[in-house]
Amino acid sequence: MMPFMKLILDMGISPKVIPWLEQLGHEAVHVETINPRALDSEILDLAQEKEAVVLTSDKDFGALLASRKSRSPSVILFRLIPAPPEEVKRRLEPVLKNYDRELKQGCLITIALGKPRLRMLPI
Repeated sequence: MMPFMKLILDMGISPKVIPWLEQLGHEAVHVETINPRALDSEILDLAQEKEAVVLTSDKDFGALLASRKSRSPSVILFRLIPAPPEEVKRRLEPVLKNYDRELKQGCLITIALGKPRLRMLPI
């Protein structure tokens, strides 16, 4: 069983991933249902407040995390274009299983074609 995690999905990640995440025992919400016009900084603020991990395909989140010099929230950045739901699920499941401690401490994990890349916060 995977440890419980709260997740906020950004616009680049399909809401079709949410039922799968919930089946795994996580709490997930898509930013579209909270505020479709939310700025990246507002999404990070919300994730920090809710102690949630942000799932996104927006590279700006890495730069924003670096500029804040903050230890949270964690961000999982998908560098897959396109990022269809099945591919997101396939690549996300091992990250959620294998990086639980790092995600709780604060990190940026980049998922591309190869092995996920981990950078602890602050960056």
